[in-house]
Amino acid sequence: MQAAMRQWQGMEGAASAFGKKSISAGISKADREGQKSRPAGVRKTVREGQKAYPQAYDWDLAGKCLFVPIGNAGNVTAIMSGLLKLRRLGIISELPRLFGVQSEHADPVWRYYSAPKDARVWKPVDVRPSVAQAAMIGNPVSFPRVKKLADQYEAMGGEFRVVQVTEQAIMDSMIFANRHGHIACTQGG
Repeated sequence: MQAAMRQWQGMEGAASAFGKKSISAGISKADREGQKSRPAGVRKTVREGQKAYPQAYDWDLAGKCLFVPIGNAGNVTAIMSGLLKLRRLGIISELPRLFGVQSEHADPVWRYYSAPKDARVWKPVDVRPSVAQAAMIGNPVSFPRVKKLADQYEAMGGEFRVVQVTEQAIMDSMIFANRHGHIACTQGG
């Protein structure tokens, strides 16, 4: 276990670069600015911070469900990749149920995964304006990686699903979160 923890320190250090409670803020900023416009070292730090997300749960993910918005799919692939690494290293004993979330106005990944496995065909979509501005992407660049990682995730006993939400549900959820002291910003990720 100690050897596994030493291997994991790179990602843990990246997470602490943003601070435990501000990992999502770092992710949002990276999404707004565009990962490719940032220097390679900064992109790596953001990506590694996303992978260390389970640290916020003290590494105990048994029975948990994680919901991750999908725009270009970089966040969900980084989190899935980190969870797989944690499982392989023996740091976590069980993969949580992982849900990607897409607005009905930009939902190509949901459309793909909502079809029966043997009938799935990737098809980009035309997006409509959405309150989830950061997720208005009809052809996510990271979709091939989502598919590859989702297959690995399920092969290791995890469950990956994608849900579609209405614009009203997004607005209602933002209000609910804000009323309870959380910040929900759909414009930045």
